Amino acid sequence: MQQNLVEEVKYALGKKKDDDNHLLFDLWVEKKLPQHLWPKLTVGGDIAWQKRSSGNSYSSLSGDASFIGQHTQKPIAWHVMGKACLFCQGWQRGKHKNNPIPQHSCRVNWDGSSGAMEPAAILEMYKLLFEKYHVVVDFLITDDDISIKATMKWSNADTMTNLGLNEPPHIINPKGEKVVRPDKGGTPAHMPETKFAADPNHRKKSLNNVLCQLESYNNDKSMTMTKMDVLRLGTSFAHMVRMLPYCEECNYVNKGKAVLQHHFDNHEYCGDWYCRKEQTQQQKEDAKKHYRSKETDPKLYNELEKRIDRFITLDAFKEVSHGMDTNTNESFNNVVAWLAPKNKTYSKSKSLKKQNISCSWCYIHWIA
Repeated sequence: MQQNLVEEVKYALGKKKDDDNHLLFDLWVEKKLPQHLWPKLTVGGDIAWQKRSSGNSYSSLSGDASFIGQHTQKPIAWHVMGKACLFCQGWQRGKHKNNPIPQHSCRVNWDGSSGAMEPAAILEMYKLLFEKYHVVVDFLITDDDISIKATMKWSNADTMTNLGLNEPPHIINPKGEKVVRPDKGGTPAHMPETKFAADPNHRKKSLNNVLCQLESYNNDKSMTMTKMDVLRLGTSFAHMVRMLPYCEECNYVNKGKAVLQHHFDNHEYCGDWYCRKEQTQQQKEDAKKHYRSKETDPKLYNELEKRIDRFITLDAFKEVSHGMDTNTNESFNNVVAWLAPKNKTYSKSKSLKKQNISCSWCYIHWIA
């Protein structure tokens, strides 16, 4: 992991030099680099649990999180969370259960819910890179989990101090009311707050969830929405998002309109590459069965317009137009699941940690 971090930092700093003509990378290696010049990295963050989840139900006793550098696509930090220890449980069941548990390498480092492991693990990796390796995670690419964003903020008191505010920060709640921001921030005051970017694949999944909700209604309420509509709209959205890094920001919103309009056979916002623009009227009529119609499905069009609207705003596009993703994190999690299968419990002993070490070694050499 440390070797991967060195490669990532070397790529990020490049040939930059300070005022005395010293390479910043050399100063960083010697730990002589001033804090305001510390390397700022963009990483993908994700966690894998050692038990299969069902919907929003998470009951795994452990989870392993990783940071993947976006330049080298290699893991640069990892953290294992555990809620149970085999030695502690065995001691409490044995004849010495009334005596204090002796000193040992305890696997318990988390006593909260399994779902809350992810923001806690990401915060720990962030602090590790900052304190030990003098690296700042400038951009964090992750899913649309608001708990991660809340945890990676300063506390309200630290925010007031660092920004010179006279009152705690406020947010707008779902009712449209201005309220004091929930005080869940865990980033220490002397560390900068990280900025967030959304993973395009998770954003597509969020859109599909909204569309599937409409499709799951009964016939009257679903407005003839089908699974094929969900598939086509999600695919169109994914392709559109992947093209944003090659477009100017002022064109983002127009590009986003193509998702719904294309589905209803209006190709005004599609690119010049789309062959249907060059078809004759007869050819368009012959292939019309592939598209929805605003005339025959006006209620569906209006409902989809409302549901898709928040995914195609300028602010939403700025979060996914970076051209990066967490695919490598997902691949890394699959390798972990191969070495530590989800139908076995590795969380109560050192075996999970050792599995992650060998997993990292295999993965690094596989990438190389």
